[in-house]
This record gives sequence, structure tokens and C-alpha cells, in this order.
Amino acid sequence: MVIHFVSLGQKYELGVNLGTSNYIGDLSPRLALVNMNGAIGFFAKKNISKFWAFRVNYNYARIGSADSNFTYNPLRNLSFVNNLNEFAGIFEFNYRPYAVGSLPNKATFYVLFGLGVTLHNPKSSYQGISYNLRELTTEGQDKPYPKMAIAMPFGIGYKWDVTSTFVVSAEVGFRWAFTDYLDDVSGYYPELSGKLPIAAHMSDRSVERLDASMSSIQKQRGDANPYDWYVISGIHFSYRLKPSPCYHF
Repeated sequence: MVIHFVSLGQKYELGVNLGTSNYIGDLSPRLALVNMNGAIGFFAKKNISKFWAFRVNYNYARIGSADSNFTYNPLRNLSFVNNLNEFAGIFEFNYRPYAVGSLPNKATFYVLFGLGVTLHNPKSSYQGISYNLRELTTEGQDKPYPKMAIAMPFGIGYKWDVTSTFVVSAEVGFRWAFTDYLDDVSGYYPELSGKLPIAAHMSDRSVERLDASMSSIQKQRGDANPYDWYVISGIHFSYRLKPSPCYHF
């Protein structure tokens, strides 16, 4: 009897990513260090070929900003925080042939792109109390905007083999969110006279800094961009699952 051992390719990986999050939107016209927060995530990856991989991601990220952080529009005086729960499918395309610890190339740059959904619920605090801004319909919506938004991840990364089973990657991923309400700010000030006092105040907080409210001076509340963005950057640590050997008798 002869036993043949056949080694199968290590196609699958499980991993965790640790890093930072940031945001671009109506309360932050650009990326800024003052808006940096933390992010953590988990993923399962399949290495499809030497150039392609696909992973399923879950990321938890916190974003936030305040008008007081910028000279952009400080008198508007709005602020928010938003805890994002992102679920996404992401493709990776390797710049160099790279596979399962068996090729001469132990590292490569890659680009990433995919599609996902983000669950979000922006909040802001007043006099020590945190309010769900979505429920207050601060821009006079007929009903609260959805908690779920489509997001399109894309970015760049660099991965390398530490050992034959342990991989480390560094990645910067932008997310184009198909919503303008990650920060609860989008268009115009509503008519405030018919709103609950706390809803009217959270809609127009310029009264905390001005004698007259901005809603009575100008109607524009948000910027002209129809979508918000967020960024998740960090280090990925993954373990390649060793396949079961195949024996022939």
C-alpha cells in the first residue's frame, strides 16, 4: 500500500482589522485629524487566483464632527456622532502575482473595490442629553430617513507574508455613501414653528451663538454635495486556514 500526500492551496483566510475612521460631509469639507476616530472589523477571504481575492467584511466605525472645529461655518454650530455598522463584499486585485505563500513574491500592492450596506443613526448632545437626530426630522422630512445606506468601498493596500500562514496588510479604504444624512445635515432649514422645542433647537443651534437664528436669515443648512463619505484605514491581520490533506491509497 502506498500513501500519497497531496498539499492543497491555502485559499481561505480569517482576519481582524484595527485602525481609524474619518469623514467628509456637510460638517467637514475635507479630511481632518480632529475628526479621526477608531474602527475595528472582521473578515473572511477567499484567494481566487494569483491576482484576485474576495472577502466579506464587517466593520464598526465611529465618525463625527462639529462646526466649531472649522472656520468653514462655525456660526451654524451643528455637531454629530454616528456609530456605523458596515457589511460589505470587497474584491482585491493584486499588482503582482501573489498566492498562498507559494510564490517568490511575498508582498504586493493591491486595489480594492466592492459594495456594502451601512447601518447608521446620527446623534448629538444638548445639556448633557444625547438625542437621536434622525427621529427629530431636523430638516422637516415627512418621515425619518432610512437607517440603512448603500456604500461603495474603494482604495489601496499593501500585503505581505509574515509566515506561510500569517499575513499582514495595510489599507486605506474610502466609502462613498449613497446618503447625505450620515451627519443629519443635507439641504435646508425647515419651518420650525410647528416642531417640538427640542427638534427645533437641534435643527438650528445657531441660537446658542447668535441673537437671531440662522434659519430666519438663510435657508441653506447643508452643502451642495448630495452624498457623504467616510474612510476606514488600518492594519489587517489574517490567518490562512490550512486545508485538510487528501490521501490516496
